Amino acid sequence: MKKSKFRDQSNRKPLRPQIYELWVSDLSRAGAGVAKDDSGRVIFIPFTAPGDRVSARIINQKSKYAQAELLTVLQASAQRQEPKCPVFGRCGGCDWQHIDYPLQWQTKVSGVKESLMRTLGVVPQLLREYPARQIWSYRNRIQLHGNKDNLGYYAKSSHKIIPVERCAIAREELNDYLQSVREQAKTHNRPYKVELELLTDGSVRATWNRATGSSGFQQINSEQNQNLRQWVLENISKQQPVLDLYGGSANLSAQLASCAPHIDCVDLTDRKNNHHWPENISFHHSDVFTWVVNKANQPQRNAQPCSAIIDPPRGGMPEQLGQFIDSLQRLNVTEVIAVGCKTDTWTRDLAGFVNKGWRLEQVAVFDFFPHTPHVESAALLRR
Repeated sequence: MKKSKFRDQSNRKPLRPQIYELWVSDLSRAGAGVAKDDSGRVIFIPFTAPGDRVSARIINQKSKYAQAELLTVLQASAQRQEPKCPVFGRCGGCDWQHIDYPLQWQTKVSGVKESLMRTLGVVPQLLREYPARQIWSYRNRIQLHGNKDNLGYYAKSSHKIIPVERCAIAREELNDYLQSVREQAKTHNRPYKVELELLTDGSVRATWNRATGSSGFQQINSEQNQNLRQWVLENISKQQPVLDLYGGSANLSAQLASCAPHIDCVDLTDRKNNHHWPENISFHHSDVFTWVVNKANQPQRNAQPCSAIIDPPRGGMPEQLGQFIDSLQRLNVTEVIAVGCKTDTWTRDLAGFVNKGWRLEQVAVFDFFPHTPHVESAALLRR
């Protein structure tokens, strides 16, 4: 019998009240293994793999499914692998270090296709896949919490600190800096938060006790961010003005400055910093919906066709999606590249465009977060 080093959830023969022996048959795109009890009820069990036989304790019951906690792996699946991190299962970061990478990627792509089919009734014929080549040591930014020399990550859904010596998914430059953080932390008399960021010159910047890092949001996977930027460059029309909505520091649009007549980068957070930007990029510190609607309400005289890149936070595009799309059309936006980090929200927004006559031409799927269920997707829509 093989015992798991971490705890979670499962499926089948009752051993005693609310504890079951179960075979895990599938992996959900939310991260948990999927099993069924003798009644056919679905049970979701985190930290399990298809083919595992496990014992699990029910911790939450709904009318059609239950969630369980993994107690023991009785028989390990061939698709299970040894986690690389000694605190896996306790740290709130990774969910899938025990799953071999091909299955992780297959589950992510299948989840995107399933959401597209359920929401739109179609999956575009052109769907490009960008699995991660580097599945370890990929994060260029990490956020840790500590109290004196107790330094680590929060446990899932908790403020309990799980101490870490090194992080398997963080860049080695960040891991090498942790000892310096511990030394600096000795001067802190209270619990602290520190964000470590690998800069383009190879140095590490530490930002202490701020709501966000000093440079604001940026993609944490440099390799996949470059793949996304290249995909945008290949698919957006050249020689058209660009609206970069939720654009941050113009991550996706700055590369177009040499061919686009003008770029308007709009975001509620001012992220342009002190970088020297091309003169044809204008930054607008504004709520995106308000800016688009106000601009569309201005007289539009022979408005030139333009492109929009829309990369909203996890909540997706504005709630007033119909009015938002109508305003884009009045601005003569003829194509949209829509990026999303939460699949069902992203496909819901795509449906809003399709329902107004836009055509979904192609999709791309990017793995920015190996060993987690998170996936980034992008779509090209044309009017």
